[in-house]
Amino acid sequence: MVKYRSLPHWSLQPRPLLFFSRKVPFSTSPLPIEHPPISAATTQAFPHEIKATCFSELEQLIRHGLISLAEKLVQNIVRHSSSVHEAVSAVDFALSRGVELDRKSYGFLIRKLLTCGEAKMAEAVYVDFILNRGIEPDHFLLNSMVVCYSKLGKLDAAELCMDKMSTLSLQPSLLAYNSMIWCLCQMGLGNDAISILDQMEATRVKPTVALYDYIIRCLAREKRVLEASKLFDRMHEVGLFPDETVYVTMISGLSKNRQAGAARELFDKMFKYGIRPSHRAYTALINGLVKQNMIQEGHIYLGRMLEDGFMPNAALYTSLIYQFFRKGEIRFALKLVVLMEKSHIKKDVVTHVALVNGVCRNIQYISRKCHKSQRSSIKAMEMLYHLLCEYTNLPGQKDLENFIISRVGIKAFALKLIGEVKKGYFIPNLYLHNSVIAGLCWANDMEGAYNHLDAMQKQGLLPNHVTLTILIDGHFRKGKTDLAVNLFNKMNEHDYVLDGVVYNMLIKGFCKAGRPRDALSVSNIMLKKGHSLSKASYENLLQVFCANRWTVHALKVLEDMVSCEYTPCRGSLNRLLCILCEENKFIEACNVRTLKSRIRVMSKKASKGLFI
Repeated sequence: MVKYRSLPHWSLQPRPLLFFSRKVPFSTSPLPIEHPPISAATTQAFPHEIKATCFSELEQLIRHGLISLAEKLVQNIVRHSSSVHEAVSAVDFALSRGVELDRKSYGFLIRKLLTCGEAKMAEAVYVDFILNRGIEPDHFLLNSMVVCYSKLGKLDAAELCMDKMSTLSLQPSLLAYNSMIWCLCQMGLGNDAISILDQMEATRVKPTVALYDYIIRCLAREKRVLEASKLFDRMHEVGLFPDETVYVTMISGLSKNRQAGAARELFDKMFKYGIRPSHRAYTALINGLVKQNMIQEGHIYLGRMLEDGFMPNAALYTSLIYQFFRKGEIRFALKLVVLMEKSHIKKDVVTHVALVNGVCRNIQYISRKCHKSQRSSIKAMEMLYHLLCEYTNLPGQKDLENFIISRVGIKAFALKLIGEVKKGYFIPNLYLHNSVIAGLCWANDMEGAYNHLDAMQKQGLLPNHVTLTILIDGHFRKGKTDLAVNLFNKMNEHDYVLDGVVYNMLIKGFCKAGRPRDALSVSNIMLKKGHSLSKASYENLLQVFCANRWTVHALKVLEDMVSCEYTPCRGSLNRLLCILCEENKFIEACNVRTLKSRIRVMSKKASKGLFI
């Protein structure tokens, strides 16, 4: 008799496996991937009578020593089960009767666990019943474990499985490739994701449109719009035609990275390819135009959107409110808030996130007497406002035009918004709680931020890497550099995702604190991990190196900026030029002067857009 070895004790309990539920990082959603077709019969739960019959038959097969048939029956039960409990019960039933299941049976169980979102449980089964027993995983198992480790964010383990398949001359499945790329993009490793994409095409595994869309979104999030546009063009070269979703992703990426001209050209190209822009496409473009102070053009496209039959909704209002708050146009942003309410458009969670962020980020700047807008901007904003009023059957009312703006008033409004969250008007949502914590940090109320963090955890919501990144930024804002570093070290100890955002945040904080050595160290670690420095990080490094007269490092930063096609700030170039002349480094000074003269030409080329 073979020694009995059951699944881990938690798998035997007929209770919800809440402790082992998958944790998905904040502000992320899984990449759409192609699953094998499942018939209607396999998606239904076993009726109690059929389940009892199957287990009775399994008992008889084991008693008569028909182990091979018993294993096949277990495999069928696992494949056709509708829940983790049913699948695990079948395996436990066989193990408790001394049957050592084969590799195929565990493969089906692992795939079932992954399908049900139990990646941690799938890993435990793989380690205990495959690796620890010295069983060599087959093609099916290796593909499943690439998916499993990718979902858990364990890139090294996923890469080992990929290497194992390569050694055995096995081809990874599309599902494995998709999962790997999804994990890389989640961690901000766009270069590695593109390398996997190259590997797919080299082995003639055709990527999906959704896969390209996710990598483009990752590159745009990292402000690498030039590479994103090249990947967009590459889709046509490999015979894939971008759908409306990819166009929206690209337009949104260009808009967020101040390439509104290029976004507008790409938007107009959609008509050429017979793709009718959706509400999302119009909203993304208008958002980008307003962000780049092209408010009059935004008004034109808003008119086109309304003529196409798309009415203003919460998404459009939210994007406009957010952008005008960012510009310091608090009065106009609040006019839009009131207009939204009078139009009976319900504020959703995203709207409250934008409001809390926008209001709180202006608390510390509101002491300025008045934000003076250019006359052309005022006219364009009024045209935009009255167009919205026209299509919502509301006249431009005088009572909406004036708001009493003060630090006390704006802070009271922010606290009112935060109070709505605390009163439970919304389902507990990490986006919303993170925005509240960010607002309190911007208001320099770190004690309030940590109190809200405690309240959030009492509701059952655990902080993610975004929450801790916000708190790190808050500590830097208050000049508490050591507290920020301690919090970062805790993130590292507890295996939180360390993406490019948190590294760029550290560089900014160290530069503001006048600690160039620490900033340089973080930038080197960041590059080794495959992350890209943002333009702001390069500017911060250049400024702090000039302030400390580290000309060698400043020139290296300048060289890296040019290679990344970033345009350095003229003020930093002037400062560096003066220092080089004072130190009699005339050759380097001439190079900087030449670069300075090229900036105007470079900016003109950039303004023409990427899709001419």
